[in-house]
Amino acid sequence: MLIAADLLGLEAVGRVAGATVTVLAGLQACGLLGCSSSNALADTVFPFIARSETLQEEHHWHMAAARWLPLLINPIQVEFSLAPGP
Repeated sequence: MLIAADLLGLEAVGRVAGATVTVLAGLQACGLLGCSSSNALADTVFPFIARSETLQEEHHWHMAAARWLPLLINPIQVEFSLAPGP
C-alpha cells in the first residue's frame, strides 16, 4: 500500500516538476531494488544475529550488514543519476 501511495505521490509531484513518466518509473524501480536487496541482506544476516552469544558478536553482524548496504544500493543510484532516461 505504501509503494502505491508513493508512486501516486511521485506522479503528482513529478508532473508539476516536469519529470517524465520514464524518470519516475526509474526512481520507483531504484527504490524497489534498494528495498529488495536490503531485505535479502537482513534475511541472510538475521540467523547469525539470533545465534549470537555476546553483544559484541551481535554488534559485529549488525555492522557487517550495514557495511554491505551501500555496496548494494549505491551503484544502482549512481546509474540512475547518470542516465535517468530509458
